[in-house]
Order: sequence, then C-alpha cells, then structure tokens
Amino acid sequence: MRRRWLPIRREEGVFGSLDRIHEEIDRWFSDVMDTFFGGLSKPSLRVWDISSWGPRIDLYDQGKELVLKAEVPGVDPKDIDIRVLEDSVVIRGEVRRDEEVKDENYYRCERSYGSFARSIPLPVSIKPSEAKASYKNGVLTLILPKAEAGKEEGVKIEIEEE
Repeated sequence: MRRRWLPIRREEGVFGSLDRIHEEIDRWFSDVMDTFFGGLSKPSLRVWDISSWGPRIDLYDQGKELVLKAEVPGVDPKDIDIRVLEDSVVIRGEVRRDEEVKDENYYRCERSYGSFARSIPLPVSIKPSEAKASYKNGVLTLILPKAEAGKEEGVKIEIEEE
C-alpha cells in the first residue's frame, strides 16, 4: 500500500485536523477496497464534512483597517449575506447544485452543497457603516475600517485612607 502525505495548513485549527484525518481514512479505505476487490471500491459519500460548516478565512491588519478574505468557491455573490457589527462579521450563504444526479450514480461525492454560516469575532472595533465587500474568483474580500480608539485613556483615582 502506498503512503500519501497530506500537507499541513498553517492555523487550520482542530476542525481542519479532523477533516484531514477523515480524508486519510477515506483514502485508506479506498486503497484496501481496491486491493481486495480490484478497483470496485465503494463510492465515498461523505455525510459529515467539517469544511462545509463555513468558509475558510484569512483576517489581517492593514493599519487603519482589517481585511477579511473568505473562500466561497461556487457561490453566486447574490447568494451571500454579510452582516457587519462593531465586534464581529457574520457570513451566510448557499452553495447550490448545478445539476441533479441520483446518488446511486456517484463514485465520489466530495463537494458540499447547502447553506453555510460563519461568525467571525474581530480583534478590534470597526465602523460597520464604512465596511466594503468585493468578490473575485471565489474569494470574498471585506475591508473593515477600524473605529477610532477612545480619546480618553482613563482617569487616575487616588485612594483615600481611612
């Protein structure tokens, strides 16, 4: 049996690790079935897929604004709903099937379909009314201008001794 190495993603978190383990088990099972049944392996119809819970994102700071990029391949921009709050962003959408195929005709079914939602907490407050969104090649990009930090740094209070 040949061994396949899986690339490690930076900051993929526990769900990415579980998804990679699931993929490796699926490949191992296919190899075993191919060995014993000469290529007549059972179709892989994945029921549970961590990555279908929401788009994978990058969030980074560019000085006066945060930039959030979300992978949403195969999603029509009209099917994406974005809610921007001062301390978080919620992205909802739906991946639609482009054609209907009966389950018994599948050999592999790895693409996810259906609704998704992801809430992303932000590290700093932003100005929701000034947020902008764009979509190109399956990547949703949000520009989130930072709110100005409070001008008052606090007040020193003296302790009274009794």
